[in-house]
Amino acid sequence: MAREQHYIDTLKPEYNILKEARSRLGSSHTDETKAKIKAANIGVLRQKTRRLKNPNVFILQTPKAKPGTITDTFTNVTQT
Repeated sequence: MAREQHYIDTLKPEYNILKEARSRLGSSHTDETKAKIKAANIGVLRQKTRRLKNPNVFILQTPKAKPGTITDTFTNVTQT
């Protein structure tokens, strides 16, 4: 963050609304900006994730996803 603060102080960027290199905590989007973000996201599909029995394994489900099988070579357990 120190390096980022250095560049903010040196370059004085026109589009940076925060004057300190830190989180956006304490600042918020205007209603106009929120409307633009909402309009830009209309029709955008979001990927859903689901967990298998193993909490460390994630599968992304998209509309074009096809079922498959996963075999654990250590335990010889196969999951669809």
